[in-house]
Amino acid sequence: MSVRAKDRSVSIMEFLNNMHELEILTIKLAMNEKYIPKRYRFVFAMPLMESVRKIGKNVTYGNSIYITKNDPASAIERRKRYFANAIIEIQNSFEIMRLASEMLPVNENVLKEWTGRLLAEEKLLKGVMKSDKDRL
Repeated sequence: MSVRAKDRSVSIMEFLNNMHELEILTIKLAMNEKYIPKRYRFVFAMPLMESVRKIGKNVTYGNSIYITKNDPASAIERRKRYFANAIIEIQNSFEIMRLASEMLPVNENVLKEWTGRLLAEEKLLKGVMKSDKDRL
């Protein structure tokens, strides 16, 4: 049975899909000579890709911990900590990209798409954390 378009909402697992798309976009951006010249790859591209990779790892690790009301507090805290670390790393990614955009001629449309994905990921992660809190 299908759901009417007006009744559809964002999937609770959308944060995983968005993270994957963010990683792909970051790799394409970092490896494109037009956006980040080779001489700046070690300064901007590598830290940016590493930062986004850390976000991905924390999202994956946090999602791998399924919690219920019967779980010990340590499991709940671990999941929360992974998601919080991902949000912290999102802020780090913004800082790296801010520096890169000030020093390099980064296309405004690409910058908007990338920051939009990061902001969406942060919002989705906060939603998952709130959902966990409400559920428990």
